[in-house]
Amino acid sequence: MIVVLAILYGLGAITNTKAWTVGHQIDPYWPNDLIESIIDTVAVIAIVGIWAWRRWAVYLLITVAGIEIIYELAVGFDPATPLTKLVVLAILLYTVFDQWTSFEPSHSIGPPAGAPTTPDRRRRVVYTALGVTVVVTMALVAAAIVGTGPSTAVHPTPALISTITAGAHPTAAALSPSGRQLYVSSIGIYQGGNGTVSVIDTVSNTVTASIVVARAPHGLVVTPDGRSVYVTSADTGPLPGNTVSVIDTSSNTVTATIAVGRDPESLAATPDGRRIYVTNSSVGETGNSVSVIDTTSNTVTATIPVGRLPGGVAISPDGRFAYVTSINDGNMSVISTDTNIVLGTILVGRAPNSVAVSPDGTHAYVTLTGGPDAPGDTLTVIDIARRTATKAITVASAPSEVTVSPDGRFAYVGSIGPDQTHPQSTLSVIDTASNEVAATIPTGKNPVHAVVTPDSRHAYVTNVGSRTDPGGVAVIDTGVN
Repeated sequence: MIVVLAILYGLGAITNTKAWTVGHQIDPYWPNDLIESIIDTVAVIAIVGIWAWRRWAVYLLITVAGIEIIYELAVGFDPATPLTKLVVLAILLYTVFDQWTSFEPSHSIGPPAGAPTTPDRRRRVVYTALGVTVVVTMALVAAAIVGTGPSTAVHPTPALISTITAGAHPTAAALSPSGRQLYVSSIGIYQGGNGTVSVIDTVSNTVTASIVVARAPHGLVVTPDGRSVYVTSADTGPLPGNTVSVIDTSSNTVTATIAVGRDPESLAATPDGRRIYVTNSSVGETGNSVSVIDTTSNTVTATIPVGRLPGGVAISPDGRFAYVTSINDGNMSVISTDTNIVLGTILVGRAPNSVAVSPDGTHAYVTLTGGPDAPGDTLTVIDIARRTATKAITVASAPSEVTVSPDGRFAYVGSIGPDQTHPQSTLSVIDTASNEVAATIPTGKNPVHAVVTPDSRHAYVTNVGSRTDPGGVAVIDTGVN
């Protein structure tokens, strides 16, 4: 039992120490790892003391076990590891108190000869406390299991209102800070030609302007002040590719074209609007990287190597971190926006694509397409503080982009599909409180990207269409009042 308990606490100490060395840079919750590391280290010392037959070690181990259980309850109960330790600890203490007189400071290391002592008051007190702890722990585990059952919450009923024609084959969309203007990138035709960015008035849901940009635009983002739109263009054509076009929203004209890495895909702006982070998804000298654009000079000021085939990028609400998915590596890189250095990676799953962060910064949502040897068609929920995946939510076939509503209540995932279960391309609506699919809405052919208005009452979904279907922008009433 001593060996088993020492291994459990020893592994905990090593794991939490490693997490702390990265965590104190990655997130504000790093003290959790430090505290758990200290608890596990002290427990190992106590176990060594018990092996040396010292009473102080018994008291220390009981104290540490109690502190750990209380701490787990305080920061968010994780029943598996504490319960395992608790069972082993109970067996160990039972053995220890059967040999209690052997635990004397005057004795040398190792048990002296003599018969086991009978239970005394101290043993009964300890057994009673331990029994109460076991009962409470089991009750909490049962509550946690029951809590994972289907939610009975009443969800809003979203509905498709209309579809707006906005160029041919729209791919991405972004709203102005006020929500009054919607900017939609469209790749145009499949062979040749340039792309466009359509400007839609969200009051009338009509196109008010169309701006020519480089061929095959994919991602776009509006700066927090609403003055500029940045659009990635991954291909070559009459206008340069592998670039980011800068649009002045006051004149709806392209004012700058910035060369970035190969096949730029997604991009995100920091909350202060000073920098844009762009994923370069191709291999080669300028691929597998993130370009950082200074919005004052509209120049690339840094290129950050990341994992293979980077896809989505999102910025934390406080602007301190950028999260970048790596499709071929199955993880998500965490970048410090202060130093533009990758601080670490979070294991996500097979083929992570898009990423979005909740408004409070506590969770990230990542779409997984999976592969032949790994499950896909899921939205994975990441606990940013603990840097672990906590939930995999099954959505419709071939999920593309994910967006979280401004109020944080729902996540929206476009699924290209179709498959046997979902004969149409759909938009999945996920309740972020229960992590369940609240609704599934047919939107149009091949939905890619959804954006939600500031009041969370409407969503706009880009349907890229097909070679015979030019697609469009679906307008969704989210049902949120």
